[in-house]
Amino acid sequence: MVRRDESRARIIASVISTVAAIVTVNVAAMMSSAAYRVKVPMLLPVDASQDELVALQLDMLQDEVMALQQDIQLIYHSIIWLSRLMFTIAIGVLGLAVSNFIKKPKRQEEREEQ
Repeated sequence: MVRRDESRARIIASVISTVAAIVTVNVAAMMSSAAYRVKVPMLLPVDASQDELVALQLDMLQDEVMALQQDIQLIYHSIIWLSRLMFTIAIGVLGLAVSNFIKKPKRQEEREEQ
């Protein structure tokens, strides 16, 4: 009976040490990832202050604002490029129309001469 208890105690101790190692690894992962720390505030160590959480949230917000700014600039420059392209096409079409209008009477005169 004593041996069973000792073996059970050893098994329980090994399970506890394994769980402690897993928790240590998870805490280390949380400390390295700011996004994960903000998402799971209940799992933070006790020494994590509210100021640190606010700073992390501000960093994440600034990153999102920067990404949004870059997207807006990309759309803006794409619109400018497309408007210039349409202007160039309009000038080309206008040039063709003018050249056809100017050349057309000459062709009719040549046809009449033949």
